[in-house]
Amino acid sequence: TNVHPALPKKPASSSTRIRFASLALVFITILALGAVAYFTERGIAVNRDWVIHTYQVRSQLNDLQLEVMRAGAETPALSMQGIGQFPQSRQQSDLARQTVEELRRLTRDNPRQQERLEQLGQILKEDGSLIDRQRNPGDLRVYLSPAERKRQEEIGDRGRQIAAIVRTMQDEEELLLDQRLKAWDYLFKRNVLMLGLAFTVVTLMLAYNFRLLVSEVARTKNTEERSRANAESYRLMSARILE
Repeated sequence: TNVHPALPKKPASSSTRIRFASLALVFITILALGAVAYFTERGIAVNRDWVIHTYQVRSQLNDLQLEVMRAGAETPALSMQGIGQFPQSRQQSDLARQTVEELRRLTRDNPRQQERLEQLGQILKEDGSLIDRQRNPGDLRVYLSPAERKRQEEIGDRGRQIAAIVRTMQDEEELLLDQRLKAWDYLFKRNVLMLGLAFTVVTLMLAYNFRLLVSEVARTKNTEERSRANAESYRLMSARILE
């Protein structure tokens, strides 16, 4: 009767330590990638809010541009048409100042835009004074006097200044929008990459642990079979000796 030699066994704790170490690595990796994904999502939310904010500022700037254009289009006819046309132009000027105040509220974080809005507010205030000086019921003449013509030229100059400032503000908001959209896109792609990396690492670690477990089960089964075979051999040997 042959007695099967004992298997050269690895220390039982070695594979267990490896398996626990890989599981700990999976856990740490999940935590790290989860933290990165969380802060990335926060960054995406912040950039989304900034993009919406920039669109709001651009909308207000477009409204301001339209109101200034309307006020400028109506003002030259004041001296020719008399007082009847004044309230409409004055209303446009007041709307423009209200829009400037709203833009000041929206662009509190941007000192450059605040400076430009300060200039706009001053120019609109001066325009309002020029419009008020034209409230003369006797101004029903077809031809403008030199003083009226000078006032019209001043209003036209201020309108061009306002248009230039508004265009500058629109260009800056366009640049900010482009930067914020790029940052948003970068964070979104980074989040997708982090999620893909997390899935890949976790899958590989789980596959490795599954392989270790299968190998350990096979090794344990083989050891048990050899132990049974050795026990049977010893039993037969003992029976022979007794016989």
